[in-house]
Amino acid sequence: MVVVLLSAFVFFQQWQQADAAMSKLQQLASEVRRKPVAVVSEKKVSVAALDLPSFSSAELVDTINQVALDTGIPVNEVSYRLDEGANFPYLRYRVTLTITAKYPLMRGFIDQVATSLPHSALDEVTCARNDIQAAMLNCDLSFSAFFRKDGHG
Repeated sequence: MVVVLLSAFVFFQQWQQADAAMSKLQQLASEVRRKPVAVVSEKKVSVAALDLPSFSSAELVDTINQVALDTGIPVNEVSYRLDEGANFPYLRYRVTLTITAKYPLMRGFIDQVATSLPHSALDEVTCARNDIQAAMLNCDLSFSAFFRKDGHG
């Protein structure tokens, strides 16, 4: 009887932690969606005024990999796509990745990406968990990193 009660208590705690983590991620995702996106016109802002770094896909990949190593997050799948956008004075490099981790590690990863790549933005977070008892979340994250357009062919 004691074992059953103890198991039920542990199950309830894990469920609460996973539920709280999922709620927090959903709140963060909705905040990202609600923030208005400013459209920048080439006529209003010069490339120099943007103060963006030069484009280097190798540096971006290395930074994402280093942040994953530093935070202890195993990265399952990563895809990269360059959007050159003829109407904008910058390059947009999209990074989409899938990670499985507990909420505090995932939050640390997102914070570290923001610190390591100040010219990036978290575009989207989509999470799920395999089991109600699982504290681990499977999340798809989408980041955009912005770079100067000049000097890129």
